[in-house]
Amino acid sequence: SSSSSTPAVVYCYDLTKYSQTDGATPEWRVELDNVGSVNRYYSHGTVLGADGTVYVTTRKGLTALDPANGSVKWTLPVSGDSYSIWGCPAVDNQGYVYFNESAVEEDVQTVGKLVKVSPDGTKASEIVLGTALRTSPTISPDGTIYCTGMKDGKVTLFAVKGSATGPAA
Repeated sequence: SSSSSTPAVVYCYDLTKYSQTDGATPEWRVELDNVGSVNRYYSHGTVLGADGTVYVTTRKGLTALDPANGSVKWTLPVSGDSYSIWGCPAVDNQGYVYFNESAVEEDVQTVGKLVKVSPDGTKASEIVLGTALRTSPTISPDGTIYCTGMKDGKVTLFAVKGSATGPAA
């Protein structure tokens, strides 16, 4: 159905161990608890920090995983029951992680904000940009954070300049 969703599961593969006959076997697998499900319309995903930390967004939270074994370093839930994350996270060259969060009431996005998270998993800051944010944040080579969403009924490109000077390596 159009609203189908599945639990959030992350797999790690070492493709140098790929075999034509056996395929690929995961190095580790982790199910994410208490972060909501993954829904195909929210375009979630994973990114890596400069130290290899795996950052995963689901509808209801951002989780940091240890790249060696998949253990959960920390989880930061969304701001409240009506909020959901839209898109993949982004990491800057200072180790801060960004994600877009929107409040949804009766299937309509009413608040769209960019959230900045410290490397230890605490919320550093947030800024309301419009009524909805619908893409992943992207960090340019000069550190500007771009995302798109809705403001005053129009599709809008937002550019936010912070202290970072670029994306994570």
